Amino acid sequence: MLTLHIMNEALINSVNFSYFKGVGPVNFKALLSYFKTHKNLYNASISELKECLGSSLYEKFVVFKNKFNAESEILRLKKENIEVIDQTSPHYPRLLLEITDPPICLYVKGSCESLNLNKTYFAVVGTRKPTSYGEYVTRKITSELARSNFVIVSGLAIGIDAISHSASVAEKAVTVAVLGCGVNIIYPKENYLLYEEIIRNNGAVVSEFPPDTTTIKGYFVARNRVISGISGGVLVVEGLKNSGSLITARYALNQGREVFAPPCPINSPYSFVPNLLLKEGAKLTTCANDILQEFGEMLNTNDNCDPYKNLNLTSDLLDIIKTLKEEPLTADELALKLNLTISLALSKITTCEILGVLRKNKTGRYEVIR
Repeated sequence: MLTLHIMNEALINSVNFSYFKGVGPVNFKALLSYFKTHKNLYNASISELKECLGSSLYEKFVVFKNKFNAESEILRLKKENIEVIDQTSPHYPRLLLEITDPPICLYVKGSCESLNLNKTYFAVVGTRKPTSYGEYVTRKITSELARSNFVIVSGLAIGIDAISHSASVAEKAVTVAVLGCGVNIIYPKENYLLYEEIIRNNGAVVSEFPPDTTTIKGYFVARNRVISGISGGVLVVEGLKNSGSLITARYALNQGREVFAPPCPINSPYSFVPNLLLKEGAKLTTCANDILQEFGEMLNTNDNCDPYKNLNLTSDLLDIIKTLKEEPLTADELALKLNLTISLALSKITTCEILGVLRKNKTGRYEVIR
């Protein structure tokens, strides 16, 4: 167990200023720049702190510190299986340190090690109300990236975020969910099982906001910069004008990250963001290889990467999967395309559903999920 005497100044400073409302990431970065080291900041004199913070903010900080004990709070969080990592920790995402306003610290549920693996971190974001096309694109591309050893990053929101996380979990791959609230608050509540699956699968749920922090609109904007900041690139699948996914893309561009988007039907309002990004120079993405090539990799198609290798699928079941990979279909449409009776088609669909290969989407069509 972590004890008080081995907590370093960096961790204590980070938690103090993370909980204190008056100093954000930019000001904290300025403080460290002024004092040079965490030790100097930790041992700063009253006059030095007052000069840096200003009299009014300094007085508020003194009141705050008289009520708050960072060491005790860190121990309390540990008992709740919440870890705190500061910017000096080897687990702090290395790409996140490069942005102009890196979080003061990160609160983590799950595996801290999953935040700084020797892998490519890649964000997949989009609308909370995806079309069947958006669902298909997200699941297909995310699954292929996960099988190629990418760590998928998203925001645990319903819609595209949840689909990208669940596709990663289905591939037994690590995925990271970034929240706009405390990590001990599952938001939205509908994603409770997914939250648990991410942690159980050696992934992580992270936030720059202290535990018990509830959601407000501005926190989601701040969350978006962390999603792109952790990642080497961002795929924006669908989004309405002025949506959060467009904000994430803007952050990604400002942070020097690669932005990708699939071509989307022009008759859908949810196509606005990806089509706009494509006009502005985003990488046109029709398959995972379009992303992998940008990172010097290619989709691994050997037997070791075959998602159906251990399922012992018959050739007729593989035909169904191959057909539905091209486009989601109803049972009637699938039966007609493969020249099957409807009862036989439904029987084979049911077998694939039991094996976790297919599911029915909200339009009533069957689609491949792994």
